[in-house]
Amino acid sequence: MSFLCSWLLFAMVWWLIAFAHGDLAPGEGTNVPCVTSIHSFSSAFLFSIEVQVTIGFGGRMVTEECPLAILILIVQNIVGLMI
Repeated sequence: MSFLCSWLLFAMVWWLIAFAHGDLAPGEGTNVPCVTSIHSFSSAFLFSIEVQVTIGFGGRMVTEECPLAILILIVQNIVGLMI
């Protein structure tokens, strides 16, 4: 249950980062997103699972555009180790 809760919590964080950076706005393909291929909460949830269980970053990955996203990635990995 703790894994599911942490995946949902971090999915919300990833979605908020994408929203705040403007990555969810349709038609604005000129800027570099914080995390590639996050278009909805479902894709943010899948990315959260990929980060925490370290199964790899196929189509979704953090870019160097957002230092906050890099920090959240590190924090989520540490939380996953502690659970």
